[in-house]
Amino acid sequence: IDDSAHGIAAARAAGVLPIGFVDPADIRPDRAERLAEAGAHHIVTGAGALSALLDPMIIAERKAACPA
Repeated sequence: IDDSAHGIAAARAAGVLPIGFVDPADIRPDRAERLAEAGAHHIVTGAGALSALLDPMIIAERKAACPA
């Protein structure tokens, strides 16, 4: 999870899921577009959107690790 194109590129190089994060107060223009161009698989704006993206992933991972 990163707010810079460099961080997204590093995540891709490391083989992990790159998630772009845009702070709602971020004044940099075209932040989401730059993260997408860098290869972010998901782009979220704000902590609430990040939680909405990650919560289902975490739940699915826990279910897979501990089947009933």
